[in-house]
Amino acid sequence: MLLVRLALVCSLAATSLAQISTPAPAAATRSATIPVEHFFAQRVIQGATLSPDGKRVAFLGPVQKRMSVMLYDVASEKLEVVVHDQKEEIDFVGWKGDDTLLFAGDIGGNESFMYGSLNLKTRKIQRLAESRKSDFDITTEGALIDPLHRDPDHVLFLGTKANRNKRAAFDNADPGIYLLNVRNGSRKLVSAWDGTTTGWIADTSGALRLQTRLRGNRNELEYRANPTDKWTVLYSNTEHETPPWRPLRFAPDNHTLYVFTEDDREGSMSLRTFDVRSRALGATLFTSKQAEIDQVIWERGTNRVLGVITNGSRRETHWLDDSRAALAAKLRNTLSDVEISLTSSSTDGQVHLVHAWSDRDPGTYYVLDLRTGKLALLTAALPDIDPQQMRPMEPIAFAARDGLKIPGYLTRPAAASGPMPLILLPHGGPYGIRDDWGFDAEVQFLANRGYAVLQVNYRGSGGLGIRHHVAGRGEWGAKMQDDLTDAVQWAIAEKIADPKRVAIYGASYGGYAALAGLTFTPELFKCGVNYVGVSDLRYLTSWTADDAKATRRFYESWVALDSAKLAARSPVNFVERIRVPSLHIYGLNDPRVKIEHWRRLEAELKKHDKPYEFIEAKDEGHGFYGEANRIAYYKKLEEFFARNL
Repeated sequence: MLLVRLALVCSLAATSLAQISTPAPAAATRSATIPVEHFFAQRVIQGATLSPDGKRVAFLGPVQKRMSVMLYDVASEKLEVVVHDQKEEIDFVGWKGDDTLLFAGDIGGNESFMYGSLNLKTRKIQRLAESRKSDFDITTEGALIDPLHRDPDHVLFLGTKANRNKRAAFDNADPGIYLLNVRNGSRKLVSAWDGTTTGWIADTSGALRLQTRLRGNRNELEYRANPTDKWTVLYSNTEHETPPWRPLRFAPDNHTLYVFTEDDREGSMSLRTFDVRSRALGATLFTSKQAEIDQVIWERGTNRVLGVITNGSRRETHWLDDSRAALAAKLRNTLSDVEISLTSSSTDGQVHLVHAWSDRDPGTYYVLDLRTGKLALLTAALPDIDPQQMRPMEPIAFAARDGLKIPGYLTRPAAASGPMPLILLPHGGPYGIRDDWGFDAEVQFLANRGYAVLQVNYRGSGGLGIRHHVAGRGEWGAKMQDDLTDAVQWAIAEKIADPKRVAIYGASYGGYAALAGLTFTPELFKCGVNYVGVSDLRYLTSWTADDAKATRRFYESWVALDSAKLAARSPVNFVERIRVPSLHIYGLNDPRVKIEHWRRLEAELKKHDKPYEFIEAKDEGHGFYGEANRIAYYKKLEEFFARNL
């Protein structure tokens, strides 16, 4: 590990809240074509979080092209790099009290995370968990379950008891929930794990009180009043039933739960309370009939609800706390033409980290100190991006062939008139994920190159109500793909898209959708790009005895089990139908869409003599996260579309 000091990345002169205004955009001296690097270089600031006492900001920033942990002192305005390693890409940082940082990083894209802690007083780094080197080597691999804000020394951690030097197969490595000491790495087993438990919730004292479990074809929510009690079932439902409520967190009294409820008939969603002693639903704190509740805003250290964020065509914050509502209103009047998020606050509520952003602005961070009334500019996330040169995201909606309303977004290039080249960009997931309104570097890059970009929240997408979500069950390559086809037809009918210049491009499930578009509706597209996409549903849904039962249940319930249906919806079986050039991108270490998907697809492309191009990164996984790989990829993407679209 390397500890160094750096000069501050931008001006930090403080001004009064009444005086501050959105920074003026840089003069438009650069050419109309914005360099690839401006969009896809590492962000200057990412994952920023304020310390509980409000004195320091921790965030991720690039050092020698590796994301590292930065520390900014609010009073002295000093910035330093506190965690940096040339072999590890840090992608998470959080506070454990005022003087300890937790951080995590993925090595080589295998999604097995290294965890560590940094004592800011002694500057000692403690390795807590290691990234596995192979599928059968988990060492101290794990995942953070609860940071236990009231406990200065421990977190709840899903992992094993194996030490750093021990190599253990999964089935004999004592997997479970452990009380992990962030100071010395020692562990104490709290609850064993057999693969059937899918979620855990601790109360404010750190006691594990709720867990979800798979039993046969049912999901069960289990509760216990004390850590030594046996688990009892609060409710049970099948995959096809909406649960009566979904738990979020315990209130400060540790017997009141905050829960979500959903009304299938009305399509509404509510934040309510539930008393675990009386087993009864209580007060309704907020109800949304227009959009799903995307996030609850909690008071730091108490779990008191301050507000909620809904996510319709745009994200909207609804404050339930009067003082926060007044503060947000003042900030909106001060920082114009941007959305305002209070990303974290000090325990006493006097210092706040403010994020100002929009669909055209990747975001700027400020530190607000209510004791002095001053707002200090920290830095912009992508300083080379001029929001004035970016394009707005327009919410759109159309009716699918069966009448279901499908929402999405359209981003048009500058000076667009008449039918234009269009790129259909289906999101990954697919279930529970959605496209949102906000700055998207990929979308803005493509719009800057002259393409209209159409993003579609096809059935199965999240955030649009339970009915829209479950409408996608079992519809891989069927109605979910029809929604994408219908989106293109809508864009053509609306004179947005030139029917002779339409491409399809997506990642993960979006990569599958791109392959499905090229094979199932080949007449629709001029070219296609498959980025870490599934090619063979039979391979995707094959599993071994080591796979978690929850994973197997998901594929059984949401994708398909029928071998004939899986074969009929696998693009790898229909490569001979492809009529146009295609580009394919995969990471060798991908744990989700394994490289075998490409191996099978490539064999068929060669067999049928189809033109294709290919990029493989040996040090990447489910997406390219290394800066050099990412920039090289987008330069190739730019060239591919310029030549074929």
